[in-house]
Amino acid sequence: MNHTPGPWWVEPEEASDRRGLAICAEDAVIATITPDEGGPFPLDNLDRANARLMAAAPDLLAACEQATAFIWNELNENPDKKDMDGSIMDRLINLQTDILATIAKTKEGKVNGLQMPK
Repeated sequence: MNHTPGPWWVEPEEASDRRGLAICAEDAVIATITPDEGGPFPLDNLDRANARLMAAAPDLLAACEQATAFIWNELNENPDKKDMDGSIMDRLINLQTDILATIAKTKEGKVNGLQMPK
């Protein structure tokens, strides 16, 4: 099953009087997070973190797919690792950069407490 293509992002949800967060894509609302019904309970940091994680889902999936494809190809092409040149390190660094940037998207731009470049 396919999903709505990314990018996804978080923005204020203003369609209801409960004022939550919307996880959006182009021309679509993927999901909403709203305060508990029955009272004006504001959104908390956990709600905001969950919204960021949901918005990062397409990027996380793509990064994982790239990582697994890369590893699979390297293992199939070089099962004994004798013929690898320095390019594998460059490819691993680029892949690591993409994965860290995706993780940072779920953590307000930070990975392990460090601000990641945009």
